[in-house]
Amino acid sequence: DQMIDEDGSTGALSFTLGDSETAVDDLIIGVASSNTALVPNANVVLSGSGANRTVVVTPVADRSGTTTVSITVSDGSLSTTSSFDVVVNDINDAPYLIGQIGDVTLPESFAPVRINLAGFFRDIESSSIALSAGSSNAGLVSASMDGNDLLLESVAGGAGTSMVSVTATDQGGAATTVPFIVTVGSTSTLV
Repeated sequence: DQMIDEDGSTGALSFTLGDSETAVDDLIIGVASSNTALVPNANVVLSGSGANRTVVVTPVADRSGTTTVSITVSDGSLSTTSSFDVVVNDINDAPYLIGQIGDVTLPESFAPVRINLAGFFRDIESSSIALSAGSSNAGLVSASMDGNDLLLESVAGGAGTSMVSVTATDQGGAATTVPFIVTVGSTSTLV
């Protein structure tokens, strides 16, 4: 039996073929997965030649669960089957970006700017995503979240640049951070 994480594979698992009356190269080999929604039969890949063979099992992306993989060897009239379970552990995937957050240019001493980020992030496992924001130059630009709105505020009224980062965190704690540049006034030095 094999235990792997979601979005992985078993790697090459070795096995040996043999038959007392039939040459190894004349044997017929077949595979089957009991849970084809998790592991389609096409994702059970046989390799090798002669008596030495391998099988690699690759589940469908972002799926978890259990399947029984059966390898059947036949000489044309008699057959034998060997089976093993593949348990695919659920892994918390980080949220991902749907929309695009582009760089922003603002005048000195700008009025507060709101950028609505509702729908910009998605998560495979959860509909609940917490958003947070930060600024690399907090003395120039303040960045915070107000619900789904990113709030940018002028701090000192000067000119310069800041990298603003928005982080989306799901219920399981997996996070994705998206940075962009905010340029204030005419200076373009990144702080």
